[in-house]
Amino acid sequence: MKVSLVLFLLVIFVPVFSQDVTNDVRKGNKLYNDKQYGDAEVMYRKGQQKDKFSVESTYNLGNALYKQQNYEAAASEYKKATVLAKEDKTVSAKVYHNLGNALFYQNKYADSVEAYKMALKNNPKDDETRKNLVIAQKKLQEQQNSSSENKEQNDKKEEQPPKKEQISQENSDQILKAFIQEEKLIQQQLQQQKVNDTKRVLDKNW
Repeated sequence: MKVSLVLFLLVIFVPVFSQDVTNDVRKGNKLYNDKQYGDAEVMYRKGQQKDKFSVESTYNLGNALYKQQNYEAAASEYKKATVLAKEDKTVSAKVYHNLGNALFYQNKYADSVEAYKMALKNNPKDDETRKNLVIAQKKLQEQQNSSSENKEQNDKKEEQPPKKEQISQENSDQILKAFIQEEKLIQQQLQQQKVNDTKRVLDKNW
């Protein structure tokens, strides 16, 4: 089975491994083709337990997990399969292609790009992988641009506190000036009151 991300739509093919495989994998393939992905997963795991070095069980298990949208677990199985299938370029290309898809749907665009590149290294003529690579590179660029914008915004936020302190200081100066001005006015009023009181006393005595 190979998955394509052209325009973010999945094009599903039948599992790659359908011959010379264990009975468990054959049952898993039948269940997979019937879209019973959970049951297919169980059979692939049984096959994997009997032969942990089985490329068929591991790769097809990744496919079953992928179809259940368990992309993290699928990627884990695909990574195992890349090691098991490293001597077969045809299989490796398909494994890396699907690994790229599973990583893509986890928003791990940088890793997805590298997986697609490995797929093309093993099969340079794969146009679907090449299209997916372009999409992943575009998403990676958008992610990096967004990250840069967020960093700039955070940097600006970090610069705000000193400005707030400056504004606070200005307010304090204004309050102090107003207080001094009010104090002067009060003193003037008291002084005037004393003059008026003295004048009244003098007038009375006279």
